[in-house]
Amino acid sequence: MTLIRITWKLLVLLTVLIFVGTLHAADKTGQDEWRFASYGKAAKGSVTMDSNTLTIKTENTKNAFFESDEYSFAYKEQPFLHDDCSKSVITVKIDDIKKGSAGIMMRSTDSQSSVNVHLEATATGDLFVFFRQQEGGSTSYRRVGYIGFPVEIRLTRQGNSFLSHYKNAADEWIKGPAVFVDLGETHLSGFYACSGNDNQIGYDVDSSRKMQVTFRDWTIENSDNFIPAEDNFVDKEPIAPNTLLRENFADGSLSNVPASVVNPVWNGIKFAELPYAEDGSRYWRKRGNGIYYLGDKKWADYEVAVRLSFPEPAMSTSEFSVQMRYQNIAMYSKMLKYYGVSLKNGNEIILNKYKSGGNTIEPLQKVKVDSYNDGSMHELRIRVMDKDYEVLWDGESVIKGSDTKEPITYGNIGLKFTDCDINLYRIEVTEIKDEINGNLDNYLLDYYDTKIPDYIIKQYLK
Repeated sequence: MTLIRITWKLLVLLTVLIFVGTLHAADKTGQDEWRFASYGKAAKGSVTMDSNTLTIKTENTKNAFFESDEYSFAYKEQPFLHDDCSKSVITVKIDDIKKGSAGIMMRSTDSQSSVNVHLEATATGDLFVFFRQQEGGSTSYRRVGYIGFPVEIRLTRQGNSFLSHYKNAADEWIKGPAVFVDLGETHLSGFYACSGNDNQIGYDVDSSRKMQVTFRDWTIENSDNFIPAEDNFVDKEPIAPNTLLRENFADGSLSNVPASVVNPVWNGIKFAELPYAEDGSRYWRKRGNGIYYLGDKKWADYEVAVRLSFPEPAMSTSEFSVQMRYQNIAMYSKMLKYYGVSLKNGNEIILNKYKSGGNTIEPLQKVKVDSYNDGSMHELRIRVMDKDYEVLWDGESVIKGSDTKEPITYGNIGLKFTDCDINLYRIEVTEIKDEINGNLDNYLLDYYDTKIPDYIIKQYLK
């Protein structure tokens, strides 16, 4: 590995950039030290910079894939201290790639096998997002789209979620799939290039495994909106009977321990954006993407109530979903299943059943309500009792029915956010008492409407 340190103060003199009326290559990281390195057994590389271009020459760098990456990388070290409250956005234009690949990379360390996410454009016009979730682990990928050169691409990190975008021929931003990777409280971010393999278009031995790519007109924007948790907080709100879980965000934290019925500890997120409302209460302003699970996998008959609002009109790609009776056995991914109630398109409520690892979707019901893109607080309430389900919106029943074909009868809850900008004020899960059989009929998948025979109860309780 070769390492070159480059100090480039021109791009961080933001006042000068504003004075001349341009934001070419504007860098809002607050860091002025760029670094450059080439990784791989025989890797070589160099970088040159001017006011709005960065050119990487690289040699013997096959790819950033499998378990060990080979590439040349111009990067900065970026603090990322507050999880979902921190955000990093890198946008750049690439004029052409004759061979190999290049793009935007964020990684946890400079180890060749480190956890990372990179948005990669290839000489063939493919755009992929690659990600490695564990040190030394394998690399996975998702196709983002097909591109033509020149192209403008963008990679966004918020918390542990990463979104990729590219501009199409109509100059419209096209969104790629979200991926989820924990890069920690500091990451290395910048631009990289790989010379490619001998089976790729444009590769030839005579070129000595070399390639060159120029990045231009980039922006690097980082933000943090963390507000500390309340000191010595005591929740004095009484706990209602049959409460399984309650989150009112009053303590200003999603990760304070110890966990309790009224203080759930959220897995997958440490710091959340929890601002103050006008009355002094706190709420969760969730932006972007994320999936979070709460509760007990043996929850059976229960009701979930969520108070929410949309501070800005939802995008066409936006979806907020509550997953009910979520079942996931890690060893058998095809057994993952749940009910999902989604808010989409500003006025739709959709109930689907997800099976076969979530890949099979069985539509149950869809209704339209008055637009909830009005900034007002609304309440979504979902009830599951044996094989029956009901969805209420602002106190009115809008979906009701029974799942008579292989009903999902127990499991915890999940909240899924896709391209969201949503306020959550309160989440409450309350047990619904089954006066006939309790929860046992849910576990037996039978006897929903009649008493379970005593001999079966005795056999089950052995």
